[in-house]
Amino acid sequence: MTLRSCIFSAFLLCSCLIYGQPAERPVTPEPSAQTVKVYNFLKDIYGKKILTGAMARVDWNITGAQKIKRGAGEWPALACFDYLHLQDSRPGSWIDYTDTRVVERWWKKKGLVAIMWHWKQKAADGRSMAFYSPDDKKTPAEYTYYDIRKALQDGTAEHKALDDDLRLAAAYLKILRDKHIPVIWRPLHEAAGKWFWWGTKGPEPYKQLWIYMFDFFRKEGLNNLIWVWTAENGDKDWYPGDAYVDIIGRDIYTRPDADSMADEFKRLQADYPHKMIALTECGGVAATSSQWNAGARWSWFMPWYDFDHANLKDDTSANTVWWKDAVAQDYVITRKMMPNLK
Repeated sequence: MTLRSCIFSAFLLCSCLIYGQPAERPVTPEPSAQTVKVYNFLKDIYGKKILTGAMARVDWNITGAQKIKRGAGEWPALACFDYLHLQDSRPGSWIDYTDTRVVERWWKKKGLVAIMWHWKQKAADGRSMAFYSPDDKKTPAEYTYYDIRKALQDGTAEHKALDDDLRLAAAYLKILRDKHIPVIWRPLHEAAGKWFWWGTKGPEPYKQLWIYMFDFFRKEGLNNLIWVWTAENGDKDWYPGDAYVDIIGRDIYTRPDADSMADEFKRLQADYPHKMIALTECGGVAATSSQWNAGARWSWFMPWYDFDHANLKDDTSANTVWWKDAVAQDYVITRKMMPNLK
């Protein structure tokens, strides 16, 4: 072997150690061709490029992405939607997840589609639906006593509610599957924080629920999902396992120090060396260029906006200055730079 070959091999080994070596294929069994293309694209750019992302409002829309376009001059590469109102969605209603035109247009224009799920269950007042745990000191209409342990037991009312919701979510995801749209799927997030019902009973029921959902969707034939698990601090015992997760996400707010952001990235990369790491929610964090230079090579970033601010310059999460810094970097990917992954 020549000296140049030795140096190149050492460089590749070092890159793998720094940025990890993601699995060759997504964890979804027999993934669709488009899902494989999206996964391979994410894998190929990992550690070299970072994708821009934006969160939507609670109905089907690209409000956040539009604000970025107006303020920074570029469309983000990824738009994230939310099945927050799953039980309320119906044709003709104010929220209709069967009307996927906005998602179809985004995908057609080469944008990536992500969906998360603030999963509601019956609230403590018995009339409303909610996802918060009672520890949040909300009103009874804002939290739920829904017991994840009972939900995992056959024959309980909680189990029936669980299956009904999963069946409904699967039906909506199938609409996108049948239109050949892959979904970067981020359910059951921030569990160890115990803000939501899926985290209130500890890691073991949570992991069982994740795997139950994974198997439920597999049986429903959903082959268009790329699975994202959201980490918290010190929650490795909450991890469902490499066989059920493609990407590790992290939600970080109010952290303007770039070195601290990089430390968080490097910790997750060390804990999950065979997974890509993404900044799945953020706000009030260091500039992308500063993070990148400090070593935080996220797969993507996604600010979560206060939609009361119509103008990007007024947004306290990630304003015009923050975004213009991001899109000015040659390693940052906006929608116009995306390849055709259809």
